[in-house]
Amino acid sequence: MEVIQWPDFEGINQVEGRFTSLANFPGVVGALDGCHIPILAPKYCQADYLDRNQTHSVNLMAICDSEKKFTYCYAGYPGSVHDQRVFVNSSLGTAPNSCPAKYFPATIST
Repeated sequence: MEVIQWPDFEGINQVEGRFTSLANFPGVVGALDGCHIPILAPKYCQADYLDRNQTHSVNLMAICDSEKKFTYCYAGYPGSVHDQRVFVNSSLGTAPNSCPAKYFPATIST
């Protein structure tokens, strides 16, 4: 069974190499973006879930590799929350302080 999974050290090196070959972007381990997933908001906090388009949603942040395979997903923040706050509070956003070797092993080995 295949699941969304962050690449290991060897996988990160492969992804970096493919991004360099495809677009001449060295050192890239993934393409990150966010989107809003429409929901039916709870009645008691509908304003929290209003996004910039005035629709109720939940933020989804995802990263894909050079082959367009998802390697990371994080969801759950209300639509009113800015993408930067979603990132900072994700396990990837806290990784440099908590577990850098898991997400960025090259920074540990140098």
